[in-house]
Amino acid sequence: MHKIKNEINKAYRSVAEKMMGEMSESTFLTKGQLTPDEFVLAGDTLVDKCPTWSWEAGSESKRNPSLPDDKQFLIIHDVPSRMRAKDLIDEDKNQINEIEDEDGWVIAEQKEKTEIEDIDKEEIKKEEEDEIVDIDDECDSDDDDDDDNILAKKDDEDEKKEDDEDGVVRCRRYNISLTYDKYYATPRLWLQGYGEDKEPLDKQMFEDVMAEHAKKTVTLEKHTHIDGPKQATIHP
Repeated sequence: MHKIKNEINKAYRSVAEKMMGEMSESTFLTKGQLTPDEFVLAGDTLVDKCPTWSWEAGSESKRNPSLPDDKQFLIIHDVPSRMRAKDLIDEDKNQINEIEDEDGWVIAEQKEKTEIEDIDKEEIKKEEEDEIVDIDDECDSDDDDDDDNILAKKDDEDEKKEDDEDGVVRCRRYNISLTYDKYYATPRLWLQGYGEDKEPLDKQMFEDVMAEHAKKTVTLEKHTHIDGPKQATIHP
């Protein structure tokens, strides 16, 4: 049902945008809306303050004539995503503290290192207890089984060593982009995820979205400036 509603809303916006004139007067202070010029100005400030962000031109056939050809949208590449959305409600896995300030804004902060270390120590202790084996049972095992276990252990050690040597954290990564939404006159956020194998994610991206928002206020759609698979987008 939500999918049908989103498709109807998408079609309506597409028709409405073609009939709408260009917004020229700022209503940011009263409605939170931006003109195309204000979007570019805000983007320039973001790129200046945070150089990991950059302007992109995108596909020539999808350019917005209200924006400079070389400043169609903003993007930041390879943002790591080490936890799934469900892990945020799991105290043992969640490493983020959410603190609400006096104005009602929620600030996400990394948990103290000591808290994380305590959790890690408990997990390691449990793993060691699980790995304790009976020596007599080991002595009675077949030689072939022993050889297989030794080889398997060596492969695991080699794989771990390889991970440590290259220094790369193997996790999901996201390209995050910001486009100008003419209908709402606000920025629109897009997420393109990649798995540990660097293959594009599809519906798996909903695992990184809280259930109450997945397929409702966060849907999979074609990017307004990039050719390729559908991306997750947050409705303005």
